[in-house]
Amino acid sequence: MTLYDLNGKIYDALIYIFTFGAEERFKQKIVAKLALQPGGLVLDWGCGTGMSLKPIDAELGEGRIYAIDLSPAMLKHAVARARSSASLEYCFILADGLFCNLPEKVDAAVACYSLGVLDPDQFEMGVGET
Repeated sequence: MTLYDLNGKIYDALIYIFTFGAEERFKQKIVAKLALQPGGLVLDWGCGTGMSLKPIDAELGEGRIYAIDLSPAMLKHAVARARSSASLEYCFILADGLFCNLPEKVDAAVACYSLGVLDPDQFEMGVGET
């Protein structure tokens, strides 16, 4: 069992403890810097429990978010966290982000922890995928 196989609530609690509660504010600031445009396409690579979905949703407003994660437990929690909207489509994909071919090119990508867990020889490929 790895950290990413934990129940999503436990994982989120650990992240909260390790970041002193600053995780959500940090993600809001980072996503705001992407200058997302309504109707855009965004990739949340390694979406985990979906903590980045709220700030992406708030900035994007309408469009499509591809949320990819390799952990079924994390992705399940992300699906539950997503807010339904008539103007915003969520596409959840259980896959390794290094080998997932999206059906269309995205306008922006978020990869909060994904690149940090790659083996050094995979890093360049990971940056290319995002």
